[in-house]
Formats: sequence, C-alpha cells, structure tokens
Amino acid sequence: MSLRHEKFITGIIMKISTKIILLTIFVLYFNLTYIQAQIRYWNQTTSFTNNSILSLSCDKKGNLYAGTSGDGVYHSIDKGLTWNRFSSGLNDLTVNYIAINKKGYVFIETGSGGGIMATYGGVYRSTDHGVNWQFCGSPGTARGLAINSEDQIFAATSWYDTYSSTGGGLLLRSNDDGITWPDTLLNTFIFTMNVDSAGNIFAIADRGFLRSTNNGASFVELTNYPSGIINSIEFGSPNEVFCTQEGSISRSLDNGNSWNNIGNGLKGNIYAIILDKSHNLFVASYYGDGIYYLKNNSNIWLPDNQGLADSNFSIRNWAMDSSGTLYCGTITGKVYRGSFSASSV
Repeated sequence: MSLRHEKFITGIIMKISTKIILLTIFVLYFNLTYIQAQIRYWNQTTSFTNNSILSLSCDKKGNLYAGTSGDGVYHSIDKGLTWNRFSSGLNDLTVNYIAINKKGYVFIETGSGGGIMATYGGVYRSTDHGVNWQFCGSPGTARGLAINSEDQIFAATSWYDTYSSTGGGLLLRSNDDGITWPDTLLNTFIFTMNVDSAGNIFAIADRGFLRSTNNGASFVELTNYPSGIINSIEFGSPNEVFCTQEGSISRSLDNGNSWNNIGNGLKGNIYAIILDKSHNLFVASYYGDGIYYLKNNSNIWLPDNQGLADSNFSIRNWAMDSSGTLYCGTITGKVYRGSFSASSV
C-alpha cells in the first residue's frame, strides 16, 4: 500500500472516530438531561388545619378525595389546587378508607373506636361525588375497604368493649353498591384486609394471615408470612403482594406463599406504599426518613423528599390519577402532588 493510500485511509478513520466521539457526547448529554428532568419534586397543594390525612383516592375522571381524622371528606377537581369539604349525612367524621367503583360511587369507611361498639362508624356511600352521604351499615371501627373487578364491596370492621373486655370483627360483602350486606365472609377480629385485581382476599386476623382465592367462600391460613405487626397489604403485578411493617417491606411473587424482605435500610413505621405506572415502588413512613422509591428491577432504595415541608415526614397514604401523577397525605394535614423539575439537584 502506498503512502498516499495510507494517509487517505487514516484520514477516513479519524473522521469516523470524530463522529463517533461527538455522537457519544450527544447521547451522554441527552441522557443526563433526561435524568435531570425526571427528578421528582413534591408540591404542597393544601393543608387541612388540625387534621391528619388518613386516606386518599382518585377516580378515573381525576376527582381527588381526602379522608381526614375528624373533619370528614374533602374533594378536589383540579389536582389538589382547591378543595371542598363534604360531610352531609356523616355521623362519624374520621374517614379511614376510601374506595370508588366503576360507576363513580364513592364509599368510605369510618370509625374511631370507643367503649361500646362504635355506633356511628361504618360504611357510607355517595353517588354525587361526596356532596351527600348515605349510611350503608357495617358498624364498628374501620379495618379495611376494597372493591373487586365485579364491583363487589368488601368491608372489614371490628369493635372492642373496654368495659366488658370483649370484642369481635366481621368481613362483609355487598353485591348491590352497599345497599345490603348479606354475606359474612369472616367472623373474627380483623386488623387489616385488601382485595387484589383477581379477586383474591387477604386479611390479617386474630387467627393469622388469611387468604381466599374463591371470593370469600373459604379461607386458608398462610403459614409462611412476615413476622411482626403488618400495617397494610398492597398489590403489584399478578400474584405480587406487599406487606408493610415497622421499618420493613416484604414482597411475595407467588400470591403469598413465600416472602422476601425488600425493605432493608428503611426507617419508621411503613404504612404508605404504591406502584407507579413504570412499576417503581414508592414508600413513606410514620416518623421515618420520608419518601423512598425502588426503581423497577432494582434493589436500591433512593430518597425522594424534595419539596416536603414536614419535619417528621409522617405519611400514611398515596393516590395516583389516570395520568400517573402521585399524591400523598401527611398526619399534619398536608397533601402533596409529585411533579418533575429539571432545576432540582
């Protein structure tokens, strides 16, 4: 090969190398810009004075509902910017759970306990977005409220009489939008319960961790489940179940038959947990380190507290609207909405 040919080939190689380097720099810059733009920032939308946010839920039209510790239900139609308080028909203003069916009917479960079976606790229904409420029954202290894919409603309730040291609990089912509750699925003290998209029912009761795969016709006790007090039961993909505990989260990938601890490093009493549309797992705690998230297919928890004004980071609940926007509520009465900010560091 002549010297002229060698110089020609060398020149071509140098030009190609330069283009590759420039392309690599561009890709790296684009990725860093994209990552920076995806940093979440929490914006406080409101603060309900002297009330904790005990429950949050969002319907398919974007209506956001917040249940408080003594002021009933608040409703927002503009992503939490403004709120209206609705309590007409409510005899108990402590709203522990909110569930919404396909018709847009809103169901809440109330109850703050008491000496004799909490008379005014129970399930209420609103057919006009919370403006008016009708008592549906199931008296007692709220322990769980869920709606399955067939719009059947499941309500867990319990009571304890401090004078006689007696108590009990029920898991009831309604097939007619809460008008009647003919089906008693469990008659035992229940601490918490939930129903997944496939209709499997999970309940923490005084006789153990129970599961029904036949819509409550029968229950089996799970023998291999997380030890300690379980605060809540949540769901991800089919057969994926989460249990929240003190400083920990356990996950099952086989519908509760076996469990793995995925919460190493978390602090505080974990109540709030949610999966976003990308299957990233978000958790928050009572008196812990605030919000953490676990990216899909990752095992590293990352902090996510930018914008949170609460010093004790006590968060009990989440909600997500149809666009994927996340909301969380604190025990100091604040509601935060997650957004992305490119200026965050």
